[in-house]
Amino acid sequence: MFPQSIHMTKKDKIKLTKESFSQHKDIQLAGRDQQSFNWLEDTFGPSDQNDGKDTGVGRVLSPDIVFMFGNRPEFREEPKQ
Repeated sequence: MFPQSIHMTKKDKIKLTKESFSQHKDIQLAGRDQQSFNWLEDTFGPSDQNDGKDTGVGRVLSPDIVFMFGNRPEFREEPKQ
């Protein structure tokens, strides 16, 4: 998946997601904001983990380009005809 905002709170759904994603050793997940990336790290372990307990699920922080626009009201105005 690339990139996503992530917010999950139900422990049973988190467990199921972790088990499911961990079955795919070539999966890469991308958080589009720091909070989502932190959730990935908390759920799947630190991305630099080297203790033999790595889930095999890659994770990266990849901010969405829309975050680079900042507060730009001209992008939300009606187009001129």
